Amino acid sequence: MALDMRTDMTQPHHVLGPMLRQQIDKLKAETLELNSKPPIRPAKPISLIEHYTDQITTWIASMTALQRQRTYTLEEIIALAGLKGHFRSRASNQFTGEALRRSNFYPKRDWTNSGRNKRYWKLKKDTHD
Repeated sequence: MALDMRTDMTQPHHVLGPMLRQQIDKLKAETLELNSKPPIRPAKPISLIEHYTDQITTWIASMTALQRQRTYTLEEIIALAGLKGHFRSRASNQFTGEALRRSNFYPKRDWTNSGRNKRYWKLKKDTHD
C-alpha cells in the first residue's frame, strides 16, 4: 500500500501545466528583453586621491589668510583636514602628497641645521587670495 513518490513526481500535473507554461514563456520573454538592452554600468567609485583632494579643498576654504601663509607638515595636514586611510586609520603619505599637489600645495624643505631637513607643504600664493 505504500505509494512510490518518485512515480508521482515524474508524471506531469495536469491542473498546473498550462499556467506553468505561461509563466515560463513570460519569464523567457522578459529575459530576452533584458538581455537585448545594453548593460547599465555602475558609477565609477571616487578614488581615494580625489576624496583626499575634496577634504583638503574643504579645509583650505575654512582657513584664514594667515593660516594659508604658513607651512605645514604632512602629519599636521592629515590631522587638520581629517584624512583617514582606506584600510588603516592613517592616511597614505603617497596619496596625501598627490592630493596636496592637486590642491595647489607645493613641497618645501628646511635645509637649516635647526630645521633638520624637515619636509613641509606650502599653499601657492595665487590661490584663494
